[in-house]
Amino acid sequence: MYLNWIDYGVIALLLSVNLYGPSLALSQVTGLNLWLTIGACGLICTLYTSIGGMKAVIWTDVIQSIIMFLGVILSIIFGFMDSGGVRKVFEIASAGDRLNLPSLSLNPSIRYTVFGLMVGSSLYAIAGMAVLQISAQRYLCVKSTRAAQG
Repeated sequence: MYLNWIDYGVIALLLSVNLYGPSLALSQVTGLNLWLTIGACGLICTLYTSIGGMKAVIWTDVIQSIIMFLGVILSIIFGFMDSGGVRKVFEIASAGDRLNLPSLSLNPSIRYTVFGLMVGSSLYAIAGMAVLQISAQRYLCVKSTRAAQG
């Protein structure tokens, strides 16, 4: 498979954004120079990918997923604690009329319907499994379906 100049441009743009985001966060947290953090992140990623290959990349993805999952869980827990507890959160949501169940109507002009949520969720799941880089990388770089699931 040969790439044309547009493919290389898209890849360069994607990689630059993927490198800039974490480098900016690291720079803001540590106070290091932004260009230093960009170079360090690029060098570290290149080294562990070169040394460990796809196995290292997949393990990095697994660790990153665990950290993000724990971050979401902790954000929910601390959000409930800062708001005064689960009961208080639901009282505020109820007072603001935010606890409406989706409608069973098939009318596409209604904002949230069960049918619309099912279609949207299905399309989102298909996109996530079919075209996202992390999924495609996992499918194309492992020996079997079982290895891709792990």
